[in-house]
Amino acid sequence: MPKLNEHRIVKRRNWFFPFNYEGGTIGMFQTYYVVEEWYAPNDYWGWHPIAITTKKAYERFKDSVVFITIHLDDNRDKWLKDLETHAVPWYCLTDLKAWKSPVAKAYNIAGVPDCFIIGKDGLIKAKELRREEITQQLEKLLAAGKGIQFRTGSFQDALQEAEATGKLIFLDGYTSWCAPCKMMNTTVFTDPEVGHFFNEHFINVKFDMEKGEGRELLKRYGMQVFPTYLLLDAAGNEVHRVVGGHDAGEFIRLIREGMDPENSIAGMQKRYETGDREADFLRRYITTLGGISV
Repeated sequence: MPKLNEHRIVKRRNWFFPFNYEGGTIGMFQTYYVVEEWYAPNDYWGWHPIAITTKKAYERFKDSVVFITIHLDDNRDKWLKDLETHAVPWYCLTDLKAWKSPVAKAYNIAGVPDCFIIGKDGLIKAKELRREEITQQLEKLLAAGKGIQFRTGSFQDALQEAEATGKLIFLDGYTSWCAPCKMMNTTVFTDPEVGHFFNEHFINVKFDMEKGEGRELLKRYGMQVFPTYLLLDAAGNEVHRVVGGHDAGEFIRLIREGMDPENSIAGMQKRYETGDREADFLRRYITTLGGISV
């Protein structure tokens, strides 16, 4: 059995390519923790924790962790049937070499189910996990991470970085006297899951709306309530707006919602102009435009 903090094949960029995968292109996961579960055909206890415990962990950590099930199978048709039957929402891989798989040998897999957590550095962080141990270990690992990393520098610097990276800008518009601003800064922005999500997807900046460059941004974006959080493109156009304090999970949900073009300000404006007057849509549209809760 490999030891903790020992490198394994997951460190190599081409680790996934010997495997069969029916869901399209597999990305590179060097910035994520990876949860590997090993399963063999006809093994009920291989799928049972996947269907119950791992699905709970997946729903909680899917924005910070990549989940993979590796099937020790040698029958492609049966493997595909299993995938159809269980329909798990994460990657399911096999090299169709069953117990002779070189990857299984590299991990010294002698029985299933088995589970590993691989760190962003390619090192094994936890192994032989069962049921709730998956969630417990992920909580421990992510707790050791960092919150949102805000860039220093000017707003123009952020625009240039957004242009170079293709990322949106996340702008925190706050004031020194705002109680929800302080709550978000000390509890939500320091949350490891929040930090991983925002650091992965955005150029993060924050400005005091009553000082320096913040005063210009206050006028430019018409902020009336604090905190106001904006998603901006590389040209400085507003894509989405969230106001007020929220818990970590809700805040990620609201920001993720704005990453969908249909929920952006431009997308909602188009829906309104084409005659959409559905009550829930109007409520969200007014809240987004006006920075108020209705």
